[in-house]
Amino acid sequence: MKRKVILISSLILIVSIMLVNADTAGLNNQTNIRFSTIDDFRHDFYISSYGKCTISSDLFAVGCKAKISVYLQEYKSAHWTTLKHWTTPKELNHCAFFKNWYVEKGNKYRIKSYGYTYKNGRLSESTSYTSDAINY
Repeated sequence: MKRKVILISSLILIVSIMLVNADTAGLNNQTNIRFSTIDDFRHDFYISSYGKCTISSDLFAVGCKAKISVYLQEYKSAHWTTLKHWTTPKELNHCAFFKNWYVEKGNKYRIKSYGYTYKNGRLSESTSYTSDAINY
């Protein structure tokens, strides 16, 4: 009887470890997306107590030109509308965007940012980011 309990406990432990490892392996395949020309894409979005939005986005490219498009959006009438759109010129290896913009009180705001890399003048890769909504 004691051997049966030890055997069953051991089997449960082994199966549990295998399931955790299988689940973790699947997660790693989904979260470790790698690009060949995009090294990093960073963002910051903040609204001060007096309505000043601070928006920044940085795209680090590997051996090519980079460009960023940023959209400041407002949630009104049950959908997102673009208040302002900016696009940077193409820059070698690193593209930076920084802007301050004032918004009205009483709405939700977010940014959508798109990063593009170009090799030999042609689009190589692209990625995007959508911030969490900020109530102001």
